[in-house]
Amino acid sequence: MSCYVNGNDIKGILAICDRLNYAVWFKRNNPQKALEGPSVKEKLSGRLKKELDNAQKNGENIGEFIGRLLISLSAQDRETLRLDFGIEGELTYQTIIDKILSVPEDDSDLKKAEEKIGGECRSFWGELARRVHLGGSFRLRYQGEKRETEEDPYHRFRYKIDFGIGVDLIEDYLRINLGMITGDSPRSPNNTAGGDQSFGLDRANLEFTPIPEILISGGRIAFPLYLSSDLAIDKDLSWDGLSAKIDYPVLGGNLSVFFSAAVLLLRASKDNPALLFPFQLGFKGKIEGFDYRVGAGPFIFSGIEGGPVFENRSKYKENTTEKQEKYDGYKYGYDAFTADWEIGYADLFRLPVKHRIAHFGEIIKSFNSSQNTLGFLLGAKLELFDRRLNFEYGYRKLQRDAVPDIFPDSDFYFGGTGVLGHRVKIKGTYYKNKYVSVCAGAAYFRADRTENGDPQDLWQIDFAEAKFSY
Repeated sequence: MSCYVNGNDIKGILAICDRLNYAVWFKRNNPQKALEGPSVKEKLSGRLKKELDNAQKNGENIGEFIGRLLISLSAQDRETLRLDFGIEGELTYQTIIDKILSVPEDDSDLKKAEEKIGGECRSFWGELARRVHLGGSFRLRYQGEKRETEEDPYHRFRYKIDFGIGVDLIEDYLRINLGMITGDSPRSPNNTAGGDQSFGLDRANLEFTPIPEILISGGRIAFPLYLSSDLAIDKDLSWDGLSAKIDYPVLGGNLSVFFSAAVLLLRASKDNPALLFPFQLGFKGKIEGFDYRVGAGPFIFSGIEGGPVFENRSKYKENTTEKQEKYDGYKYGYDAFTADWEIGYADLFRLPVKHRIAHFGEIIKSFNSSQNTLGFLLGAKLELFDRRLNFEYGYRKLQRDAVPDIFPDSDFYFGGTGVLGHRVKIKGTYYKNKYVSVCAGAAYFRADRTENGDPQDLWQIDFAEAKFSY
C-alpha cells in the first residue's frame, strides 16, 4: 500500500551519473579506462559500479551501455533526464556525447568541474538525499452500496493516508523500510468519516540485496508474489514474514525469469500457529510493443485444517468449518495452485494517441476434497495517452472453499468467498511530474453470492488520489 522509492532503477542510475559528473569521467578516460580506472570506480555509487562491471564483462563499450539504458526509458523519463543533464533538444546518445565533449580537458578545469558538480554528493545533505527515500499518498473517496434485500443504499465518505520512509543503511545492499497507514480493518486502508479513526503499522522490514538480481526481505512486508488481480489475495494486506525474490535477465534483457518464495505468519499461537508458504516461478519481457508477465506456483498452508477460524473473516463466513472440542475449526487445509498473467500490446491500432490494450487473469485451484475449490478472474485493460487514462473490466468467480475467506478483495461483496460478478473501473491522471502525481477515478461492482443470492451494487468515486515520492 505504501509507496517506497527505489533509486536503483535505470532512471536513478542515469540521474546519479549526472550528479556525480559522469560526463567528466567520460571525457577524461576512453571507454575502456572508464570501466577499469580505479580513480573512477572509487567515485561511482555501488549500483552504478555493478552496472559498469557487468558492461565490462559483457564486452560492452560506453556507447552501447548508454544506448541500452536510454532505450529502456519512457518518454516522460527521457524528458526528465534531458532537463537533469541540461541538454537542449532531444535526449539521445549523440547529445550525451556532445555534453561529454564540452567538459574542459586540463586538470585544473577538471578539478573545478568535479568540485562544482560533485560537491553536493560529497556533502552531508547530498549523502542524506541519496540514502533517504520518502513516499506517501492521500485518497478521498465516496462509496455507496446497496443489496436487493435492503430498502435504502448505504452512503459514506472514506479516506486513505499512508506514509513511508526507506533508509539505505549500506547503499545498494541493505535498506530499512518503515510505513504507517490508515485502515479500519486488516484488509482495508480506508477510514470512514464519522467512524472510528485508526492509523497503524503498514511496513517494518529490512531488505538485503546481495547482488542486483536477488532481494531478501524480512519483517512486515507486502505480499511477495506477483499478483495480476486481487481475486484471492487483497493487495492491501500486510504480511509478517520472510521472503526471497530472484529476477534474472536473459536474452539480452528482452526476457527475465523470476522466482519468489516466502514464509508468512498467519497466526502466532503456542497451540495453533498458522503459516503460509507461497512459491512462484515466472517470466516477463517486452519485445517491440508486446509485453507479458506470467507467474505460477503453489500456496502451501500449515495449521489451517482443523485449526480455529480467524477472527477477521468476511461477513458471510463462507468457508466450510467443523465443530472442534474447544472451537469452530476449518474443515480443509486450502493448499492450492495459482497462476497470474498479463499480456499487453502497445499502439496496436492506428489511433491518434498512444495506447495499450491488455488481457489479464488469475486462477486458483484448491486441493481440498470439497466440490467448491475453484476461483478465476478474467479481465481487459485499455490505457490511453501514455497510461494517463485507463479503463479496466473484470469478471470473477470464487467458490467458497477456494481460499481462506480472510484474504480476498475486501471491496468485492464484503471480501468473502462464494461470490461472483463484475467490476468496471476508470482512472485518470491529470497531473504528474518527477515527484508528484494526482489522479481521480471511479469503479462499479455488481456482485452476488454463488449460493443464497442477494445481489449487491457498489460504486466508488475517488475525487483525488495524490502520491508523492522522493
